[in-house]
Amino acid sequence: MKERIKIKKLIDEVFRHYASDIITKEEFEKYFTTKGLSKEEIEELWVNAMAENLIEVGIQPKFPDEAMKSRDYDIVFEKKKKLIRLL
Repeated sequence: MKERIKIKKLIDEVFRHYASDIITKEEFEKYFTTKGLSKEEIEELWVNAMAENLIEVGIQPKFPDEAMKSRDYDIVFEKKKKLIRLL
């Protein structure tokens, strides 16, 4: 449980820094590189965040109005929101 709390804190921190619910993998890596994490630690962080259901990983076209080619996309992370039960 402590590990999940640590991961959630780091995920909240990076999304708050960019003031967005969606950030690119490049932004994620840049942020944590400046915090002193290695590439391996950064990859482990986002994989664990995905496993803990804190983020979703997807792709987003770089040029939304054009046909998507093989490398014309960014890998993005979307912060998951808590669902509020209304019943």
